[in-house]
Amino acid sequence: AARAAQPAWAALSLDERAAKVKALGQAILAKADALAQTMSDETGRSTVEAKASELTSLAPYVEVAISEARRALKPHKVKFSALDFPGKRGVTESVPRGVIGVIAPWNYPLGNFWKPLFPALLSGNGVVLKPSEYTPRTGAALAAICAEVLPRGLVGVVHGVGEVGGALIDEVDAVTFTGSVPTGRKVAARAAERLIPASLELGGKDAALVLADCDVERTAIGVAQWALHNCGQNCAAIERVYVEDAIADTFVATLTRVVSKLKVSSGNDGDLGPLQSEAQLNIVEPHGEQAKAK
Repeated sequence: AARAAQPAWAALSLDERAAKVKALGQAILAKADALAQTMSDETGRSTVEAKASELTSLAPYVEVAISEARRALKPHKVKFSALDFPGKRGVTESVPRGVIGVIAPWNYPLGNFWKPLFPALLSGNGVVLKPSEYTPRTGAALAAICAEVLPRGLVGVVHGVGEVGGALIDEVDAVTFTGSVPTGRKVAARAAERLIPASLELGGKDAALVLADCDVERTAIGVAQWALHNCGQNCAAIERVYVEDAIADTFVATLTRVVSKLKVSSGNDGDLGPLQSEAQLNIVEPHGEQAKAK
């Protein structure tokens, strides 16, 4: 369906596509309350956290995506050697790839779609979304809004476990994946077999550097926020902190006090949301036990 809808979409001017993409962003924000509730139901986070982390930045992101598209899609002149190519001129022009597959995880079930969805549409492509099997209703809700605003079939959705993602890679012209390193390797290998581009955003090992001249209270709050936002289920979450000796004891005591005030509960505003699933709990608990043992 996306392949059938894509040529007419690509034939529109960038201004026409940008107007539609802006309308899509507005339609998503118009349903922010319902989307936040669905995310809360599927992840356990509060609706306030769901809105703050995934919806408040949507409007400016759309504007940035449009601005970047105008720059990136503009034809560029190619300089030729007058000696080797006398009288010749050249221009490079960006054209759509066709259909882009977007495989997203459960930790930010809307936000993980923004980064590939809007650039893909602005570039004249069709899109097929593959939400996590842990957050299918959020992905379905996004696809339904796309269907209301955009041409029929241009943005589709497929549901299921890893095999569905693999089948999607076999059908598209490029794929973006956000998730774990082991799955990312599989995505890269499958895309390589078809010689299609693959963009992978995988887990990290992000460090915070705390220097002796910092505001200790503010820094401890910041470290706690960026380590434990979304209960730590964030590819850019702080996972280690390097502190200068001079303030190490003070910083640890301050951070301990900050973290001790946090409560984990499901869906309550002001509290820390829970881990998303039992499977995730089974991954995280051994990390905690190992840390305490050492």
